[in-house]
Amino acid sequence: LDDAAHEIGHAVTTITGNMAYRRESGALNEGYSDVWGAAVEHFAKGGGTDSAPLASVWAIGEDISSTGGLRSMSDPKSKGDPDTYRGTNWRAATAAEGCITPSRDANDYCGVHSNSGVLNHWFYILVAGKTGTNVVGDSYNVSGIGMTKSAQIAYRLINLYLSSNSTFANARTFGIRSAEELFGVGATEVIETTNAWYAVGVGAEYGGGGGGPTACTTTISS
Repeated sequence: LDDAAHEIGHAVTTITGNMAYRRESGALNEGYSDVWGAAVEHFAKGGGTDSAPLASVWAIGEDISSTGGLRSMSDPKSKGDPDTYRGTNWRAATAAEGCITPSRDANDYCGVHSNSGVLNHWFYILVAGKTGTNVVGDSYNVSGIGMTKSAQIAYRLINLYLSSNSTFANARTFGIRSAEELFGVGATEVIETTNAWYAVGVGAEYGGGGGGPTACTTTISS
């Protein structure tokens, strides 16, 4: 079910953000399809607007995989993917990082499937909440806001703000804006959206000012 939603979700991404299938925009593209997969599976299996998702929702393709799923949104590192921006298992996504020419066979278009783990984990944390310290040493405490609100924020972000060469920095900046527009400046949903990005290494925690990838709001083309 989630695999089918993932593939159909690529059409949603094409019509909305139309993110190029390479580098960070490609990782966002792949991550968004996993977000659609998780959301569809949650509601199809009877999850309500406020109920906690089943554990299987966070495993992508678990029904067609003998290893418990192709990717894990709750624990990307368990599948060899990064759960933190430019952290453990991050694949080179830019020329500066060492990926000169995006290629399907040589580098998975500069890591689109692997690096999708960052967006996947952001969404998981926003929905379910999490407390811990990420691989870059940032301690975080995020209270989940549930599937419905998280999906609303994610959809508004891609539908109104992301474009062909968007980066994780852009997703963080406009994800926060989307939460503000939906729920109000300073709302709990805004705070948790911000802190979920901080948890995956993209920008500062709420009230912590700028810094990190957040400082860059200009899209970067290949």
